[in-house]
Order: sequence, then C-alpha cells, then structure tokens
Amino acid sequence: MTGNQYKSLSNQIKVIGSDIEGRCVALQLHCGNRCLIIVNVYFPCYSNSIQYKAQLNQCFGFIEHVLGSNVHTDILILGDTNFQCSLDNSGYSSFIKLMETYNLLSCDNFTGGINTYRNVALNQSSCIDHMFVSVPLHNSVTEGKVIESVFNHSDHKPLSFSLRFLLDRSGRNLAVKNSPRQHYLRWDKANLSDYYGVSRDLLSESRLAQSFAQCAVGLTTTTIDKPSIACIMILYMLCRGQRLHLFLEYNIIL
Repeated sequence: MTGNQYKSLSNQIKVIGSDIEGRCVALQLHCGNRCLIIVNVYFPCYSNSIQYKAQLNQCFGFIEHVLGSNVHTDILILGDTNFQCSLDNSGYSSFIKLMETYNLLSCDNFTGGINTYRNVALNQSSCIDHMFVSVPLHNSVTEGKVIESVFNHSDHKPLSFSLRFLLDRSGRNLAVKNSPRQHYLRWDKANLSDYYGVSRDLLSESRLAQSFAQCAVGLTTTTIDKPSIACIMILYMLCRGQRLHLFLEYNIIL
C-alpha cells in the first residue's frame, strides 16, 4: 500500500475513543454512503461477583454511549468477550439485551463455532472470541475463519472475516444516530452492603435539631423528647415518583 493510499484511508477513519478501563476502543469508518462503528472489546473474565457485572455493564454503557452519540449505518463489535454464546452464560445473557436493542447478530455461524482459546496448563478450550454485526452487515459477510498458525504465540486464535457490500457514491447519506438510552441510578441494584455501610458513615456525622428528631416507625411517627441525641439516621429517597422512607439506624444517648 502506498503512502497516498494510507493517507486516503486515514481520512475515512475517526477514532471515537475508549472506555475508562481501556477495555473497549471505538472507531468510525466512512465508506461512501456507509458509516461503520467498529468497537474492539476485551470484556472481563467471568466470575460470580458483583464486580464482574459492574465491569461488564461499564463496557456495555460505553458501547451504548458511542452508538447513541455517533451517526452510523452499520455496527461491528468484535474481540475477546470472555464468554461463550450460550444462554446459560451470564455474560452472554447480559449482552443479548444489547444485541436486541441494536439488532446485532453473531458471526459464529461463519467460523463453525471453532474454539478460539486454549489453556494448555488446564487442557481446556472454548470459543470466547466473537464478532457481532448489525443485520444488514451480516448479509455482507462472505467468509469467516479461525486462523491456525505456528507463528501465533498467543493462547487466543485470530479471527478473520471478509465482507462485501455495494457503496452508493451519489452522496445520499444513510447514516443514523440512535437516541441514547436513559439510565437511572438504582440503590437496590448496587452492592447493598457497601451502600448501607457508606450511608451509615456519612449520616452518622449529621446533627439534627431536637425539633426535627422524628423517626418513622411503621405507619406512626414517634417524637423523641430527650435533649441528648447522638444521631438519627433516616434516609429519604425518591424512586420512580414514590417517596421511600428508609429507616437505617438510630442511636440515642440518654
């Protein structure tokens, strides 16, 4: 490839950015009237923990932000997902929601589901490297294969895909931008142990005047008349239009 060809290609590629952990990198590729969003991923290794779900959701959030903030006609997500495309896999089950939202299909049918990862020490193999594309682009895939090479010193095998599609150079723009999804912070979806611990630490430093020293007990309200009050920890939250009265803990020194 000549220098002019490199320069011509560089004008068609835009680096969108990466997530804060560096697990996802997004590019925008312009080809005639087609605009591809390409996201290379390295999802966290599976573990039955809240941290795994948090890291995975952070990756999904970045991808959704990219797709909602940049025009595109096609989507291509590929890389080391660290999960097999099986419904009994929690990582894949979470990713399906993203696939349904943006009409993505797996390209495993082109590779035959051949194992892409091998752990020699444990003598285990699995197919955890994938490519997912939007439906129109899936029809343009002409070939897919897992590369077996003696020059590959990684425990992962490279994937190779060929795509062929027509370009309309008339100037008609087909690109669209998805409306970004609205996300809400949910206290009950977080690590409740940490949530209560932090709430207790922060609220324990609060000092309330005696006139405000009330705490909710069932459906009644009890007023504390004693003057010496160490702290009362009551958290009021507004969730989906309903006010929740959460009584955490109170400590009264007589």
